[in-house]
Order: sequence, then structure tokens, then C-alpha cells
Amino acid sequence: MTRIKNELTLNQEQLMNTIQQKVKMQIEIEEWQEDMACMVSQNVRLTSRLATSDTKMNQRTANQRKIRLSEWVRQKVHNMYT
Repeated sequence: MTRIKNELTLNQEQLMNTIQQKVKMQIEIEEWQEDMACMVSQNVRLTSRLATSDTKMNQRTANQRKIRLSEWVRQKVHNMYT
């Protein structure tokens, strides 16, 4: 009878240890998921800012090309009449 009680106690301790490890791992996984969600959110914000910045930069570059082209056209027209 003592042997059975000892085995039961040992099994209960092992079960308790297993449950504690599972809870600890679940907490770590939840923390990792929160970290990943935060990183993804930050990445989306940065990507959005970068896309906006690229669009503005492309617009500025296009405007600069138009200005250079119009200056070139003005010079050509001026040279034709001088």
C-alpha cells in the first residue's frame, strides 16, 4: 500500500511539474505573440511612412524633370529667334 501511495505522490508531482511547465511555456508564447504583433504594427507604420516619402520624392523628382525640360525648351526657342 505504501508503494502505491509513493507512486501516486510521484505521479502527482510529475503532473504538477508538467502543468507548471506548460503554463510557463504558454505565457512565453503569449509574450512572444505580443512582441510579434508590436513588431508587425511598427513595420506597417514604417512601411507606410516610407511609401509616402517615396511618393513625395518621386513627385519632386518628376517636377524637377519638368522644370529642366521647360528650361531646355525655353533655351531652344530663344536660340531659334536669336
